[in-house]
Amino acid sequence: MIRAVFWQNPQKHIYKFSVIGHAGYGEKGSDIVCAAASALVYSTVNGLTEIIGIPVDCLTADGEILCQLPDNRSKENSCVQILLKTLRLGYQSLKREYPNNITVKTITLSLSGGEDHVKNEHSTICS
Repeated sequence: MIRAVFWQNPQKHIYKFSVIGHAGYGEKGSDIVCAAASALVYSTVNGLTEIIGIPVDCLTADGEILCQLPDNRSKENSCVQILLKTLRLGYQSLKREYPNNITVKTITLSLSGGEDHVKNEHSTICS
């Protein structure tokens, strides 16, 4: 199963996301759900880095990617948020079509004293 997680601040600005796992919908190399999930991520990261010019910190491994925006300014950039929210919407659409192969979760952090001090954390499963 693919697990997509999006982290956002109290203002609903997404600043980090991860995608982990394999869909298991089809055979390796011909799994359309994995292909769609990968295309969404690569298009978003390419849009952020190549089109908007935001350096995104990404860690990748087989079947895993974790990406985080570098600073507060980029988190509030409307173009950045459009791309990240479109990515989340794409995963939510995949989940509706393939509910046994993908989960989508959004974690909203309540912060006090800036981004470095987490006061409270709660999560909401997106449908």
